[in-house]
Amino acid sequence: MKCITCGAENQNTAKYCLECGSPLFKKCDYCLTQTSINAKFCPYCGKQFKNHSIEVIKYKNKLTFYDYIFIESTPLGKYIKAIDNHRYTLLDIKTCSPIFDYIFEDVGTQKDYQNFCFVKKNGKWAIVNPISGKLVTDFVYDAYRTNDHAGSEFRVLRNEKWGKVDANSGKTTVPHIYDDIEYDDRVKQNGYWGWLNSRGKSIPCEYIKLSSYVFSDNIRPSQHKSGKWGVINRGGEIIINFDYDEITYHEPFGHSLYYLRKGNLWGLYCDGKQYPCNYTLEEVKKLKWY
Repeated sequence: MKCITCGAENQNTAKYCLECGSPLFKKCDYCLTQTSINAKFCPYCGKQFKNHSIEVIKYKNKLTFYDYIFIESTPLGKYIKAIDNHRYTLLDIKTCSPIFDYIFEDVGTQKDYQNFCFVKKNGKWAIVNPISGKLVTDFVYDAYRTNDHAGSEFRVLRNEKWGKVDANSGKTTVPHIYDDIEYDDRVKQNGYWGWLNSRGKSIPCEYIKLSSYVFSDNIRPSQHKSGKWGVINRGGEIIINFDYDEITYHEPFGHSLYYLRKGNLWGLYCDGKQYPCNYTLEEVKKLKWY
């Protein structure tokens, strides 16, 4: 049998190349039988082989008692995520031995720019460093939410309350006091919404609605628990008083334009300039706001 890595000829019964040590067989994920490493289809069940790298195939031959294995990359090195009967084990890339003394119920998705991953045991989540083999946090979280950005701060649920944790250090960055935390740092407490600032502190949670859309000048329309609408910035400073029954908003050419309704009459606010509510909606849309 010819080695596809170095081209050396091997005996038909050989499992590894006598010249370079590369595997000569691979295992079918469907029927679990072994066949030639250069086969495109399984000769026993007819399933097409996926284009795994030689590195993956090498470990699949060494770890045949696992159902699936995945080689994960971090800035500090690589490790193996092995799955057997829906249970997860993290393995050292060199020795193929377990990194932790645990078998996990689940392992979260780990990005190649992250040195950590979330793991689940006995219904609770923890954060681990799979390269150093250390627990970053204990198994204390009921759930976590992935980020829409590349940061290390994650939303985590503990004792039915949401907070935030830095996954590199394990430090709590936002206390677990909120009923919900949205991806854009809106927070809900006692039925009302607030907004986390850059220091992880929240403006008072006293809004029925807090728009998820932020204008170019970083202000957003909000409905206070009084039922009236106004506009605040991220620091909680009131830009437009909460005196209105309705606010609609637009962003033409990078400007924040608000139509303000009191009863049946409308006004307008744009870039600090404001018209009182003395107009119909059709009339207010014709006002010169620029």
